[in-house]
Order: sequence, then structure tokens, then C-alpha cells
Amino acid sequence: MDWIQLAQLVGILGVALFVLIRGADLFIEGAKQIGRAFGMSPFAIGVLIVGIGTSLPELASSVAAVLANSPEIAIANAVGSNITNILLIVGVLAALGGPVLINKNLLKTELPIFFIA
Repeated sequence: MDWIQLAQLVGILGVALFVLIRGADLFIEGAKQIGRAFGMSPFAIGVLIVGIGTSLPELASSVAAVLANSPEIAIANAVGSNITNILLIVGVLAALGGPVLINKNLLKTELPIFFIA
């Protein structure tokens, strides 16, 4: 690989990262507006709207794996993405943003409803 190809690939990576970050910002703003329109709490917005929206790529990958007769890949995708979300993303959030504080009201009222659902 020559330097020109490498520079092109780095440029494409930079543009892709910019588009990803900007798209994430737009997605979060849209989710907040939808949630506010329905009177949802920030937690509910995150669990329902953002959670579903960010899980759609895993769903598409799992469906494609099942259709390709590779159900083990579909299961591994579901397990791996959930482990990554819980450990990596929450860990990075705590490392960058400090302690993660949880409202007692959330634990008493909203969390049990989500577990039942």
C-alpha cells in the first residue's frame, strides 16, 4: 500500500467518524423530542427509543445470520453486543463522566415496569 492509498483511507475514516458522531447527535436529539412529546422520562427515552434504535443493526445482522443458516452467529451477536453495551459503554461513561448517579424514584417506579415489560 502506498502513501496515497493510506491517506485516502485515513481521510475516509475521518469522514466516517464525523458522520457517525453527527448522526448520533441528531439521533439523540430526535429521541429526546419524541420522548418529550409523549411525556417520557430521560430513562424511558434511553431504554425505549434509543435502545431500540441502536439495537436495529444487531437485529438485522442476526436475521441475516439465521437466513444464512448460521444461528450460532445470531446468538453470539446478541450476547456479545449486550456484554459490550453493559461493560464497555457503561465503563467508558463512568470513566469520562464521573460517578453514575441513579435517582431513587427511578429504581422504585420505572425500573420494575421495564422488567415486567
